[in-house]
Amino acid sequence: LRAWHENYGDAGLVIVGVHSPEFEFEKIYDNFAKAVSDFGLRYPVVQDNQFATWDAFKNRSWPAKYLIDKDGEVRYVHFGEGNYSETEQNIRELLSEAGADLTNIDIGSYEEPIVAKDARTGDMNVSQTRELYLGYERNYILAMSEQTQPPYIRHNEYYSQMDVDVDYTDPGEHHNQFVYLNGLWRNESEKVVHARNTESNEDYILIMFYATSVNAVMSSRTTDSLTVTLTLDGYPMKPNQTGTDVAFDDDGNSYVIVDEPRMYHLVNQDKFISHELKLSSNSDKFS
Repeated sequence: LRAWHENYGDAGLVIVGVHSPEFEFEKIYDNFAKAVSDFGLRYPVVQDNQFATWDAFKNRSWPAKYLIDKDGEVRYVHFGEGNYSETEQNIRELLSEAGADLTNIDIGSYEEPIVAKDARTGDMNVSQTRELYLGYERNYILAMSEQTQPPYIRHNEYYSQMDVDVDYTDPGEHHNQFVYLNGLWRNESEKVVHARNTESNEDYILIMFYATSVNAVMSSRTTDSLTVTLTLDGYPMKPNQTGTDVAFDDDGNSYVIVDEPRMYHLVNQDKFISHELKLSSNSDKFS
């Protein structure tokens, strides 16, 4: 999007970003404005906190791209990542229709996402891990529906009450597509929150995943930053496994500093493979 804005802005392309937030913290203007600045977005981006634009377009996906021609007609739609070259070709065609001279503007070269051949086997036990939500709102929807897809949290006691502290015990046996908890955690509508201070990272969130990369949306409940320790299969991560937000201490332990509410890049590996990822923090502000 940044490249298209820079390359085609003078030729008549107008990009308008529409931010329809998935989580409550994304509705806060200061967080929204900081993200626009951090990502270097120089085209207008509007907040759609009430999902008015989202609903007007009958949209169902993050991200979604709509190309609208000079007469106001939607001429091209693409949901999800990828198809960047195809999208750009459509941009060029619509600009040419509007009379733009694109002779001196070369088509960009973009790295398209590649899906591993084992990621979509149809067997949920070994296929790509789905998005996992820890808040009770989405878990209850699945738990009370007649859908075949089970909820995300694999503890019966999670569903007994809302907004309460529960002392969870990791069952020890883990399966793909689910989240396991150990220690004292409070379930809230969009998240789980560590409900006590600890000393040895004995409370944790565990996910057995099948993927090439893993991200997590995390925050501190105060303005103070906190440390989240990460392990893969019970050991500190290796440098060739880590995402861009992971660091190492002098003893080789892998961790992430959570200093703002956002998505953190935790795991990045060359192959589609399974591991058990454990996230733990001694802070009672970790969510």
